[in-house]
Amino acid sequence: ARLGLAQLEKLDAWCHARARLATHYFACLEGDDLLTADRLPPRANPGHSWNMFTVLLPLGEMAMTRRQFMEALQREGIGTGLSYEAIHLASFWRGKGWREGQFPVAERIGRETVTLPLFPSMTSGDVERVCEAARRAIRSRPA
Repeated sequence: ARLGLAQLEKLDAWCHARARLATHYFACLEGDDLLTADRLPPRANPGHSWNMFTVLLPLGEMAMTRRQFMEALQREGIGTGLSYEAIHLASFWRGKGWREGQFPVAERIGRETVTLPLFPSMTSGDVERVCEAARRAIRSRPA
């Protein structure tokens, strides 16, 4: 509890830093022909804590899979994550009878979403490096 209370004192500063970095992500990705605005999180989202920055990869226009994209960024020292799955495909809900194909939009989002790094101690330069690495990976052939 003591650790949590100490971190709670930093919450406003962390949220402000993450919001600033999210704004920088938007600026760095603006005008990209593959990472278009409809593939980015909603920009106008008051009160958002920006605990993550997710993008929908343009897999249909890429020469690689999401896993290969993540591996390409990892080779450049950039960690990514998977944060959204189609919940009806999780074991618990499958056990209740839900099956693939019942919620195709949720399934597509679950397949195409990747989380880019976003944490309070990142710099604007870190965001630019992530954006450039993501652009290179999207436009490259898998290794």
